[in-house]
Amino acid sequence: MLPIYPAIVILFLKGIDSCLKKIRLPDKKYLTNITYIVVCTAVVLVFFVNYHSMEFNPCGCALEDNLDYEDSLNTYILAMNYIDENYDNEKAILTAWPFTNMLRMPYLGYVKKEHNIVNFDIEKGKEFDLIVFSSQTRVDSIAGLRDFIMQESNNGRIRLVERFQINNRYTEIYEKTE
Repeated sequence: MLPIYPAIVILFLKGIDSCLKKIRLPDKKYLTNITYIVVCTAVVLVFFVNYHSMEFNPCGCALEDNLDYEDSLNTYILAMNYIDENYDNEKAILTAWPFTNMLRMPYLGYVKKEHNIVNFDIEKGKEFDLIVFSSQTRVDSIAGLRDFIMQESNNGRIRLVERFQINNRYTEIYEKTE
């Protein structure tokens, strides 16, 4: 999406220019120049504010616009390879999006075989064998899943098997102890 931003801004400015040409004002050239300056300043401010808001958002805000997304994807790939190599597809894996799709759909390229998924958002009470959690899990799921993991871990029902971390992005795999 990042390479398309300049084209969007140019099209937006062209649209404003064509609208201003239809308006009969005594000094259109002056108004057009001011409009361009205001729009360009607004676009730069929006990108600046959006970039800095990512630091405070636990999920990241449009991670694909920077290299944090590559770190996230690499932790996903490491975790999915670990699950493929160490567990059969009969194990029920409790997780949230995006792992529900990654583990269920081999054609996406993350796993070689389809795994049995328990979606945390929909099937909270269902039995599971593993938990896959990431610092980038959906914002509305992250708090509930993190709390559930802490509760189960404190009660000794699960243990951390593997943690894949690149920079400040991580993916964890937990296994049921019972």
